[in-house]
Amino acid sequence: MSTVNDSDFQKIFEAVRAGKPVVIVDDHDRENEGDLVIAAECASAENINFMIQEGRGLICLSLTAERLDELRLPLVATENRSKFGTNFAVSFSHNSVKSAGPTASARAATIRAAIDPTSSYLEFQTPGWVYPLRAVEGGVLRRRGQTEASVDLARLAGLQPAGVICEIMDQNGEMVRGDALAEYCRKFDLILLSVEDIKQFRLRNEASLRKTAEGPLPEALLPVLGGYTPERKATGIRVTVFVDDVDGEEHLAFTVGTPAEGALVRIHSECLTGDVFDSERCDCGFQLNQALRVMVDEGSGVLIYLHQEGRGIGLANKLRAYALQDQGLDTVAANEELGFQADQRSYRAAAKMLSELGLSSVRLLTNNPRKVDALSKLGITVIDRVPLLAPVTEGNKRYLKTKRERLGHLLPG
Repeated sequence: MSTVNDSDFQKIFEAVRAGKPVVIVDDHDRENEGDLVIAAECASAENINFMIQEGRGLICLSLTAERLDELRLPLVATENRSKFGTNFAVSFSHNSVKSAGPTASARAATIRAAIDPTSSYLEFQTPGWVYPLRAVEGGVLRRRGQTEASVDLARLAGLQPAGVICEIMDQNGEMVRGDALAEYCRKFDLILLSVEDIKQFRLRNEASLRKTAEGPLPEALLPVLGGYTPERKATGIRVTVFVDDVDGEEHLAFTVGTPAEGALVRIHSECLTGDVFDSERCDCGFQLNQALRVMVDEGSGVLIYLHQEGRGIGLANKLRAYALQDQGLDTVAANEELGFQADQRSYRAAAKMLSELGLSSVRLLTNNPRKVDALSKLGITVIDRVPLLAPVTEGNKRYLKTKRERLGHLLPG
């Protein structure tokens, strides 16, 4: 959890606007490295040279996808197999400095020209001396990297959404981490913050969720409840669509009856293979249907359906993880082999949706104690945890065993 408060961030923004580098560190279980960061709008020969002399790493320009497309700078790799999915684009230089070489002033001039909205792609040559990175839309709320953190920080400081980053290495060429990184910041009087700090600031200050559509659940979809009867139909289920303006994702809330405080709630992450195609490799489809049945039988409840496939890694990576599981890895090891955390899901949107629906306390249908903890930290009181146990089959027993032993789910042995 972040320890940098909003008043601290005002000082950080002042430093960023003044063109002074700050140091951003990523997660301990990621690269656990510190990067020098400046706003691209403030790039100068002096601060770029400081990165060259005292950072010693690769100096990169973090840009939005929109700006990279305008500059017609494609990604270097069409299939990204790097551990953390860093999106390197083709290097470039501004035509005015094409014969200057990789000097600090030439790179600063290229960076400033690149973020000038009046600059045309025709003003640049490729390859060149500036290495651009394509930031993921949604920033640190979608990807916890310094690329996104630098773009977010510049934007939050009121500048163009673009940053310059450089890894910090010592004189032996090794990464500077931990206490040595803190000492480095003291030596140069630099502010140290983390990707997590920026994420928490955004969560505190950016209200992003809004309703875009609402209506009754079409009758054609009601058979998902199983044992479909006129009584179940009469209960009534409404669907509300929310869009998150931070990352553009759409999430659904299925409201049964008129739920009040303490209502049954299920927070369900999208699982195309289980929810739609009845895959037996997981228990998702069963949990989705069973949760709705329980709510309909009780007469009220809310099922939040979050668009975060594969515990947050997306459908394509989920299918890659399936291939690794076929080779013997369990679901956790497969995700980690692909460079992801075991569970990358966020429940920020779910908490905001419940608040929008007037619920601050719930009985949560889940076997996952981490989900209870996450929701509680987001301001929703979980007054009871209601188990949601799927039948054990030959297809899912290995998956359920992994959830119990490696993810801490409360499942029978």
